[in-house]
Amino acid sequence: MSELIERACGKGHVLSGDVLVTEVVYDVEVWQDYIGSGHLKGHGTAPSTRTVKCTLSALSIPLPLRDTLTLVMSDKRKLNFYNSGDDNVTVMGAIYD
Repeated sequence: MSELIERACGKGHVLSGDVLVTEVVYDVEVWQDYIGSGHLKGHGTAPSTRTVKCTLSALSIPLPLRDTLTLVMSDKRKLNFYNSGDDNVTVMGAIYD
């Protein structure tokens, strides 16, 4: 079972190190996964892992393949990722300040 716990959408920019690559429109979702947990007094679920998904659009140039890039969101939080091809973005870790 999974639950959407955060969604951030807006306009941001992509950096390679400190160099601006392009402006983007982003949609970032944070999903909390749960696993079943059984114990003597009943059954339930327990949080397990979190998954971050990211979609980028309105790119003015294609993103370089396999380079570590940083999305800087409108609230100044950041998310590291790389372009894995075919318009797919692979997230590397969690959102950070």
